This record gives sequence, C-alpha cells and structure tokens, in this order.
Amino acid sequence: QDDLDGDGLGDACDADDDGDGVTDAVDAFPGDAAASVDTDGDGQPDDYNPGATPEQRESSLLIVDVDDDGDGVNDVDDNCPLVINQDQSDRDHDRLGDACDRIENNPICFPMFDTRGGLRIICI
Repeated sequence: QDDLDGDGLGDACDADDDGDGVTDAVDAFPGDAAASVDTDGDGQPDDYNPGATPEQRESSLLIVDVDDDGDGVNDVDDNCPLVINQDQSDRDHDRLGDACDRIENNPICFPMFDTRGGLRIICI
C-alpha cells in the first residue's frame, strides 16, 4: 500500500496522505505537501503552506495563485482580494473595494470557506 508522506500509515488509512497537517477531506491538494488551499477553485494554490520546506516548494508542480478571486487584478493590488471586483471601485475611499463593504441593510457580513475551499460571503 502507498504511503505518500512516509509516516508508516498507508494512504488508504491516513486522513492526511501528504502529511501537511490538513486532512484530505478539506485539502485542495491532498497529494502535495506544499499547498492545501484553493479559494477560487482554479487549480492553483492561494499560497504555499507555512510549513512547506524549500524542497517541497521546488518539487511541487503547483504555481501559487496571485489573483485569488480571478478578477484580473493581482492580490497585492486588489482592494478586495477574495471578491471579484474588476473595476476596483471604492466610492467611500476607505481603501476597501465596494464589493467588500458592508451592506447597509445587512451590517453583519463575514467570509466563510466551504469544505472545498470556496469562499462565500454570509450576511445575517
């Protein structure tokens, strides 16, 4: 039986095949210890895992996603990096994109990740 992470526990019985600390049930890349989160579901990791060694990063076939929401604006320049807002509008000039501003009628909004790593904005 295969044992991807070499922990002595066969992959069929191992809840975390790659040994990155994220269980396979929620790991977007269960066979690659370098990454585990893919918020926008594009097949590219949001970032490498904090504990990933340089060897794991170099041997990984994954390329870090620089635009998590897929709106064409790199995260470092995006005023709302997890919500699509191609125009980057910010009418109240608070440096947070209008797409991420709280809705007046629903003042309590927060991001929630589903089990597949997708982001949903929940307002109550």
